[in-house]
Amino acid sequence: MSPVISRLITLLEVLRSENRALETAQIPDALALLPQKKAATEALAAAVQNTPPPLSATQKNKHHPLIEEFSALTARNAVLLQRAISAQQRVVELLTAPPPEAEPQSYGQKGGYTSTSTAAHIPFFINNA
Repeated sequence: MSPVISRLITLLEVLRSENRALETAQIPDALALLPQKKAATEALAAAVQNTPPPLSATQKNKHHPLIEEFSALTARNAVLLQRAISAQQRVVELLTAPPPEAEPQSYGQKGGYTSTSTAAHIPFFINNA
């Protein structure tokens, strides 16, 4: 097996693991894979640089399924990473947003608390006579 193919297979394994973690919202698990992903990507790039082109038609056909899988996994990975980033941004927004202004409340006519803006429009005393 050529160095390019073995390194591509290693990167595919890391991408599969990362995608599984992202699909189940296991962000810490996905983050833990970053060093492996970086190392696998760098190793693949180095192997590609050290491989003389061109590939024969036989080699291209033989490895076409791996290349298709790589393309599909990287596309899915991009979608999942964007979704995770958006979710994390929303969490940060919720945690850092100022609390909504509490509306003062008063005791209402039916024995429960009501907002003062509602209470101001209800007469205090109602004559049913």
